[in-house]
Amino acid sequence: MNDIQKVEHIFNAVDAAKSQFQIIVANNPGVDWAAESMFAYQAISANSYIMGIAQKNRESVKNAVINIAAVGLTLNPAVHYAYLVPRGGAICLDISYRGLIKIATDSGSIRWCKAELVFSGDDFTYKGPSQMPDHIADPFDKDRGEVVGVYCVAKTHDGDFLVETMTIAEIHKIRDEASAAAKKGPWATYEGEMTKKCVIKRAQKTWPMSDQHERIQTAVNVINETEGSEWAETSHRFKPGEKIQIIEDMRLALSAGDDLGVAQLVAEYSSTDPDQLEESQKFWSLFSSSERNCIKRMTDDNLISQDRLSMGKPELNEAIE
Repeated sequence: MNDIQKVEHIFNAVDAAKSQFQIIVANNPGVDWAAESMFAYQAISANSYIMGIAQKNRESVKNAVINIAAVGLTLNPAVHYAYLVPRGGAICLDISYRGLIKIATDSGSIRWCKAELVFSGDDFTYKGPSQMPDHIADPFDKDRGEVVGVYCVAKTHDGDFLVETMTIAEIHKIRDEASAAAKKGPWATYEGEMTKKCVIKRAQKTWPMSDQHERIQTAVNVINETEGSEWAETSHRFKPGEKIQIIEDMRLALSAGDDLGVAQLVAEYSSTDPDQLEESQKFWSLFSSSERNCIKRMTDDNLISQDRLSMGKPELNEAIE
């Protein structure tokens, strides 16, 4: 394959994501196809190793680019929110801790957030989950000791503080559960940033939910898939790219008024079984609040009956036009 063919091969791999990318962005605007497709092409073609993986696994390129639309973060290298990275023979979307904070603030969940490492030489006093901790340290001291933990502070729109902490032992457990590729990559090169990302991922569970809360949950799911943590491999139901297909299938069924198609998707991915509650929550988190309301109206027998009666169609087996 000559250089021109390689360029065309990568361009086609990125372009394969266009239709699904645009469907998702239509419902959740925030990123632009023309800009992101160019960023993706540049990121892949700038590195011969990444380009080689992309040529062998074009489907992973497509899924990674689609995930850009799902989380609504740009690949613009100037802002450091998200990256295309090689993991286990595939191209994946990776999201930085800055990207997670960007989603949380843009969605209206919090006003601001910061994460800081705590070293053994620092003077750190934890005051509880709703008070700003005291952290006294010299940021210019090159010998602050070993990292002993990390904390995250977020400020809500009501002016409250939400504080989350993690010990270095907890961080190392997560690091050790990551895939071999992740441990050789970001954990080996950017352990400080990965540590901050861990505490932000945990902290976001306690932040106020907004209408766009599903964006940050989707971003966390993408991170877990990319890093190949034990949780991602054993507990997270959706494979990379699969959740995007579920979203598209559901939105097509909703737009077509296909209540049977909607019901089939709900039956497959959601359950009232307490043992499968986490999986069900992941499924529902894929959709906006308005979409969830539409889904429930199309699958609740009582609501279906009310809708049909209000439309002059009392028979439950009569199709709604």
